[in-house]
Amino acid sequence: MQKILRHSGLARRQAARKAKKLEEKENHLDTRRWLKEEVAVRRAATQNMKVQRLAQREDWYLGPLAPKRLNEHTIEKYATVDLPMLQTPELPKHYKLQPFQPLHAGERVVILEGNDKGRIGTIMNIDEKTDRIRIKGMNKFNIWQEEWLRKANNTTDIIAAIEHSLPSKHVRLVYPLINKNGHKKDTIIERCEIRQEYVDDELEDVRYITGTNIAIPGPEDASKPKENHAEDFDGDTLRILTEAETWVPPLLTPPMPESAIDEIKNKYSKYRIRHDEEYTERKLEEDRAERRRQLSGMSMWSPRQEAAEIAKRKKEPVQPLDLKMLEKMGAVMVARQRMSARTASST
Repeated sequence: MQKILRHSGLARRQAARKAKKLEEKENHLDTRRWLKEEVAVRRAATQNMKVQRLAQREDWYLGPLAPKRLNEHTIEKYATVDLPMLQTPELPKHYKLQPFQPLHAGERVVILEGNDKGRIGTIMNIDEKTDRIRIKGMNKFNIWQEEWLRKANNTTDIIAAIEHSLPSKHVRLVYPLINKNGHKKDTIIERCEIRQEYVDDELEDVRYITGTNIAIPGPEDASKPKENHAEDFDGDTLRILTEAETWVPPLLTPPMPESAIDEIKNKYSKYRIRHDEEYTERKLEEDRAERRRQLSGMSMWSPRQEAAEIAKRKKEPVQPLDLKMLEKMGAVMVARQRMSARTASST
């Protein structure tokens, strides 16, 4: 029986190691995919910038002799950016983002990098897959709309200005705080943290400025109406009655029929640790026979072998509770249940 349990534990550990290696392999492939896409996007942007700088230098040197770069095919795309250039690859799924501050759509933020550095805008949406934020009216780019895109947007404009997303580390939250004079003033919040607190008897996440006790409510918290508490009536069931334990599972009765265990888990699975009583008794009898065979030769053991046998017995696992001990524990639980029922009825 010990051999079967040992094989079952070995199989479970091997399966856990196999699953862990497979997860690490998938994470590695996902990271390589993201790096490949990120390098491709940056390489395309760098190549485009080199071409534009070279054309600008040629126009400056040649002057009137500069080639005419705008023709009937490219004049519509002048000063526009290709839409694929604005696409950002998704981060690997196993990346755990740790933003400087938890932000929400509709909040005001200040931009720290880029052409709109120092300007304050409102968050339109947050893309958690790419860890980027789109701000209303900020970081705009002109794109050339193809025919299918114009039909989708129901417009005839060939060129459209759209807001491009910014990395979350390039923005900071702006929130009006009360200064020393008692007036509200827009303040840039460097970092925020989430703390769990009880609000109206419910555990909720509350945002605080790091290192202070100043709470920063989200836009949905300010607009959320206060829920009315339920009223008590004479016909309501008392809480002490609803929480009273009316049934305690006994220790001697299994939680389900033994025949259902084979339906839930494969009877001959190598991961199984529960077996039929007949099978368990047969294996235990084999263990006892093997033990008797070993003890039959104890008269020929040396003192060193006897000491090793004693040390081996000390290392054996603790035996499970027997039937008598389980019956005593069940009787104590029933007595406690009756006592609690009497106390509840008396009150």
